Amino acid sequence: MAPRVYVALYVRKSNEDLDKLSIDAQIQQGRDYCDRMSEEGWTIRDEHIYMDEESAYAKPATARDSFMEMIDQACAQKPPFTKILVWKIDRFARRMRDSTHYIDLLERNNVELISMTQQFGTGAGGRLSMGVMQLLAQFFSDNLSEDVTRGLRALALKGYWTSNRVPLGYERYNIDGKRYKLRIVERDAAVVRQIFELVNKGWSIKEIAKEVPLSYATIKKLVKNENYTGDRVVYNKARTQPVFRVSDIHPAIISKKCFAKAQKELARRRKFGNADGVGKALYCGILRCHCGRAMVSSADRGTVYYRCNGKREGTYCNRGNVREDQITDILLDLFDEELFSSKAIHEMFVLAEKKRQDGDIEKATRHLNRKLAENKAARQRFIEMVHVGVFDADDIKEKMQALRVEADALEEKLDFAPEQPIDFRVMKTLLDRLKKDLRGSSLKMRDAVRELVKEIQVDLPTIRLETHFLGIEEFYVADYYPRPVVPQDWRCMDRVAQLRLVTQMQRWNQDKRKLGGKNRWTKPQIETYIQDYILQNGPYSKEEVPKTRRKTPRSNVA
Repeated sequence: MAPRVYVALYVRKSNEDLDKLSIDAQIQQGRDYCDRMSEEGWTIRDEHIYMDEESAYAKPATARDSFMEMIDQACAQKPPFTKILVWKIDRFARRMRDSTHYIDLLERNNVELISMTQQFGTGAGGRLSMGVMQLLAQFFSDNLSEDVTRGLRALALKGYWTSNRVPLGYERYNIDGKRYKLRIVERDAAVVRQIFELVNKGWSIKEIAKEVPLSYATIKKLVKNENYTGDRVVYNKARTQPVFRVSDIHPAIISKKCFAKAQKELARRRKFGNADGVGKALYCGILRCHCGRAMVSSADRGTVYYRCNGKREGTYCNRGNVREDQITDILLDLFDEELFSSKAIHEMFVLAEKKRQDGDIEKATRHLNRKLAENKAARQRFIEMVHVGVFDADDIKEKMQALRVEADALEEKLDFAPEQPIDFRVMKTLLDRLKKDLRGSSLKMRDAVRELVKEIQVDLPTIRLETHFLGIEEFYVADYYPRPVVPQDWRCMDRVAQLRLVTQMQRWNQDKRKLGGKNRWTKPQIETYIQDYILQNGPYSKEEVPKTRRKTPRSNVA
């Protein structure tokens, strides 16, 4: 009597094969096969029957739980079976790399893979035959996948929705019993629009999750779903690139420009390592050092400070830190006088309406539309050259990135081009709302600041502000430190008062020299320093100190 040989049976449901043999049928075929081999001692135990419902091609081997359990058992020091039986070799794995990898593991542990319906033989010829069958299995699945994609694309071109899953804000409705289209559910669509609006304002996903009745994970997927623009976009399994795209086949919940702006904001956060949004700091993202680097925030005993990011990177920057509350005081004073006063509102309205009537905005944007069209054509030419093999994708990567940056800048300039007359009451209501938000909660204040301020550049002892409202940009220079006041009788001041005055002058001049300790200044040194300051800045009394804010000439809208 032959020694007993324990056999494992692996069965998998398949929708790709023409025979579509069920799992129960495969199990019965496996038992019958072992019965025929009973003279050689073949035996199948119930605990060695492994079943998977997942496709061997749609999911990698590591995603098939029963398959991986079987491999783990086969790779044990003493495997509970020495043979694995499958209906066909493609039931084991359809992907060539999966099949080759796991068959090699089995062979190294003296476990044999056997197909009930295919004979491969032994030796080099048998391995060659098995390899050919594995290639054919992968070819069949690849070809079937392409056919399915073509079928889905053909349905999408006719405006049909080809998935059982429907994005939030839409619902499926039946056309002819088999095919479906999408329509907007306004209640949910309002939530989607709110989410994209908050993303574009700089809100983090966590903050948005507290504002709307959706989870963090749901919102994170939602803001990347391009189907909300009205296009049908199907991505690959890794969601790294689209398999196909059909434009404008269902009603759009958001515009393509809104979606592109949101993706740009999300990309900016990834680039600067700030995935949660603009951060809790009020001026994060719009406050920059004179050297061009961003200023990052840190808290010390309840006070928020900003410092040049170059200092953290080890790059020398001689500018000092600034306090958030002091920047806020400067901004609020500036806005009250330059934006929110009755005189300022009237002047702004007259200027904006005059520019609209004169056609300045239309004239300024006419050439931008042409440049944007040229940019789009240039990108399309590069893509076509890659397709025909003139260039590799890596060769044009930097050029394409530069063109995309240029296109973003052009679209930003085209954002404001009003065709209808500007309503003074609407403009005043908007300004009143912004004024209220600037003194409201931290989130509302942050949104209001970003609606009014384009950039703040720190160049101590002054800061430079660029504001933008209704397409009108203004530039201001404000004193961060108070200007030192030199009295006429400064020579009669005692040493302590003179040192205090020199300290103010050093802060204004960003002079880092120490006054005390080993570097203790003498009275002649103090007087010389004050005289030099007067020669450079003039002897100001309290009435003669220049205004702490100066407006530069208005720039053109374009």
